[in-house]
Amino acid sequence: MNKYRLVAQADPLATQPRCSSPPAFRLQDTDSRPAASVAPVSLVTGPEGPQRGLLAEVLRLPAYRRWLVTAQLVRLPLAMTPLAFLLLATAATGNYRLGGVMIAAAATAEVIIAAPSGRLLDRGNARALASWLLLGAAVVLGLLTVAGALSWPGILLVGLAVLSASLTAGVPAGMRRILAGTVPERLLIPALAVDGVVIESVVVVGPLLVAAVVSLTGVAGVGAMAVITAAGALLVRGLAPPQHIVAQSPSESAARRQGLWSPPFVLWLGIGLVAAQSIGLAEISALPIAHTLGGGTLTAVLLLVLLAAASAGAGLVFGARSQHLPGTALQRAVAMLVGLEVGVILIATQAGYPLTIAGYLIVGLCTAPLITTVLSTVQRLVPAARATEAFGLNTASTGVGYALAGAALAALPLQVALISSLVTTAVCVAATALPALKPGPNRT
Repeated sequence: MNKYRLVAQADPLATQPRCSSPPAFRLQDTDSRPAASVAPVSLVTGPEGPQRGLLAEVLRLPAYRRWLVTAQLVRLPLAMTPLAFLLLATAATGNYRLGGVMIAAAATAEVIIAAPSGRLLDRGNARALASWLLLGAAVVLGLLTVAGALSWPGILLVGLAVLSASLTAGVPAGMRRILAGTVPERLLIPALAVDGVVIESVVVVGPLLVAAVVSLTGVAGVGAMAVITAAGALLVRGLAPPQHIVAQSPSESAARRQGLWSPPFVLWLGIGLVAAQSIGLAEISALPIAHTLGGGTLTAVLLLVLLAAASAGAGLVFGARSQHLPGTALQRAVAMLVGLEVGVILIATQAGYPLTIAGYLIVGLCTAPLITTVLSTVQRLVPAARATEAFGLNTASTGVGYALAGAALAALPLQVALISSLVTTAVCVAATALPALKPGPNRT
């Protein structure tokens, strides 16, 4: 679970697989050139206050409310994945490390499959294709539940995890496309803002649901994912057909041929990767950390809830106050990367509950503001007509970071795995000092 949630990004078609996070408020820093296109929507008091009427208007749309419920049901299994896979692996093999391999392999598959799957959904009937993909994933997850209960070989468990992730990799992009045709264009940003806030409840409910059902058996978490995914498939098929699809203009088609890659763009992709690695290490290690402290599954869930709650609160505050914060976007990103690493190191000490809780709290406080900063800066660095492609690349880079976290926890001792992000964080922070990677006078 890659933690890209809390707030809503302007581009409705941004490919955001799982760990799908959620998009981000469009920000306009005082130290950088204004972001193009639409104005931001805020859920708190501020210059955008008059837009609150749009939030009420979009919530009155029955089609949007159906989409909102369906989207959360589609995302819920993704929020359950890390803890459910760890518990299934522990039940099947007696060791959580196989769960780390399953998480890393599934995240890697999503990175590879998300773009072609998204293109397939974009060119066909998104509702029907997404429904079939979800139904196929539900069947695979059901088989994975049986395989875990029967203690099948680890390679088969990993293979089933990869197959289920591959089937659902492009569905978040498909849901964004369905939303773009469900509400009028003027209500799209309010719709995404509401969705971004609701996502946080899903992030909290996912681990809690796993903890509730594993009292039956260690593989019940994945079984619940299968049932919820099947229900999501049925609800997606029942969504209203798109009514507001906007064709691409010739100027937009020409703009798509503009350059995308630049040194600053690569730097910010790297920042997203390192952030995802640190966040992933904190998330995936929750269960083994809880065990080392003498706790169990409920302790791990509470640590994840603390992280999510801190992230939600920090994200809302950052969205409201970002224009008044000191420093450039790059300087703030470096500070938050360092903050993430401080939190992970506190977790790695395994020195008791106070330091562990402090570590998860610090990681949460840095998560949403950092991801918001990355997404808004990436948008300013690329042509507007290629923003979706840029967000897809950002999603891929964060998926790689999450996969690195899972692989480290599977292959290395717990404390060593947790501090492994020190290396990538140090390299990334050092790279920010290179003049060639800074975009001109604004120093984004």
